[in-house]
Amino acid sequence: MQGKLSLQEYEETEPEFPSCLVCKGVIISPVCSDCLEKEALAWLSDISPDMKLLLARSPAFFSSPHSAINCILCSSEVNICAHCYCNEVSQMLANKPSLSREFLFMFNFE
Repeated sequence: MQGKLSLQEYEETEPEFPSCLVCKGVIISPVCSDCLEKEALAWLSDISPDMKLLLARSPAFFSSPHSAINCILCSSEVNICAHCYCNEVSQMLANKPSLSREFLFMFNFE
């Protein structure tokens, strides 16, 4: 019977897990930023339509030419975790603190 593997031994024997480009954590909810943005825009349409423009103009830093995992909704590449995406959007909404808090409540990926 083998004993437990050390972290180094485990990392050497197991394939690399897909990790977030922002926080370097393992992506456990593989939903791409495009799919998350569609849902966020739909939510903002009901709550604060004027803020939709801010989100629609969000930078393209959520994409990268390399990804080890595909979106469970549309099969496109996933490069950042949903948690980091939602944190970035929350910061974009920071000038409306109640809206930012409600967004994090509605899109809680922790």
